[in-house]
Amino acid sequence: MASIDIDLKSELPKLVKWTDTAVKQLPYATSQAINDVAYMVRTNVRAEMPSRFTIRREWVTRQVDVVQRATKDKPNALVGPKPEVDFLARQQTGGTKLPRGNWIAIPTKAVRRTKSQMISKADRPGALGEKVHVERVGRSTFLALTGEKGARARRGASGTRLRLLYLLVPRAALQPRLGLSEIGLPVVRNNFQPRLAYRLRAAMDRAK
Repeated sequence: MASIDIDLKSELPKLVKWTDTAVKQLPYATSQAINDVAYMVRTNVRAEMPSRFTIRREWVTRQVDVVQRATKDKPNALVGPKPEVDFLARQQTGGTKLPRGNWIAIPTKAVRRTKSQMISKADRPGALGEKVHVERVGRSTFLALTGEKGARARRGASGTRLRLLYLLVPRAALQPRLGLSEIGLPVVRNNFQPRLAYRLRAAMDRAK
């Protein structure tokens, strides 16, 4: 998660008459205004995700949400990936991705894809079974498909071409790309004060 702090004193509406009612309603109005801009940030982050990632499934963008709403007692809202979606959390913080086994398999252009650019089920590493073997090409290691297992030449003994499906690496560096602070800060700066004024006036009207 990224953190955006609000200086409430500097954001207080200038034209509000600070009666006892206004002061009493301020914590409630503040929490509502925070939630308003939190949902605005969520909307903007979701809208920008396709320009930062290759989105192959629509549900991915919906995994960024307001995961904690502000209350009168806790005026903090959290916008970010849902807790169970750890792969998106890494896109916010960056870092190093480690393999579950010996390698991380990075697909090459030789891997077949569907119309939506998803990897074909038949070409996923777990589905290939004995059809593939680890092939060393120069300084790189690949999961390769050949006509005969163990063929070393560019053209296998059976006449089929060697297909280098996945580059195998021991770890992968992830750059932070989600941009919660970068996207959210202008939204907060431009919208919090008018939302606070609106919520405070509405709360005072209801309290009359």
